[in-house]
Amino acid sequence: MPALLKYNPDHHRETQEYLYLLISLVMLILIPPIASYFQAQEISVDILFSLVTVLGIYVTTDTAAQLKIGISLGALALLFRWLCIFLPQPGWFLVLGQVIFAFVFLIYISFHLAKSIINSRNTTISTIYGAIAGFLLLGLISAQIFMMLELFIPGSLVFNEGKSAIDYIYFSYVILTGIGFGDIVPVEAVAKSFSVLIGISGQIYLTVLIAILIGKFLSESNKLPHESD
Repeated sequence: MPALLKYNPDHHRETQEYLYLLISLVMLILIPPIASYFQAQEISVDILFSLVTVLGIYVTTDTAAQLKIGISLGALALLFRWLCIFLPQPGWFLVLGQVIFAFVFLIYISFHLAKSIINSRNTTISTIYGAIAGFLLLGLISAQIFMMLELFIPGSLVFNEGKSAIDYIYFSYVILTGIGFGDIVPVEAVAKSFSVLIGISGQIYLTVLIAILIGKFLSESNKLPHESD
């Protein structure tokens, strides 16, 4: 665990914490579709999201203040999520609370993850793990946006089959990566607008990320000859 004293941009550089977060995010994408064959898709999403929440707090915590904020937001996100599981008929406001607090929490850890990557002094394999994890987090944030759209404007997205959490996650990555299969279609104007913005944000993320990582790599390479002299 980080030494909660002051921000150290290179704390995660020599650890595997980003890798753990990345693995949990990949599991959240891959395992629920498999679990659906055993009637366990929704519960697997909730369990894996809880794992992402815990690891997200752990990875992005560098000060006591960040720890308090991260635990508070993560606890609220998990509280609403698990209340929706255990209550037989969760109301609209409870489902909305689940989506909103998940959205705010994911924004929070994504911000601190990006800050840590940008402030790191060089490019390592851990930095790359963190950058990939950041892209996957962007997909989860997008999924929360589409869930909120469906809550406020039912029918803003048209699904070929029944909609579930994994369908929103799937659609978010389809939009984010620019694949566009067309099996889930935004039909309302606001849904179309957000789809375009999310698709553009995915391309901007990759462009800026590559520029930052290459810049750090070149900066480090330029220092090596001077150090050898």
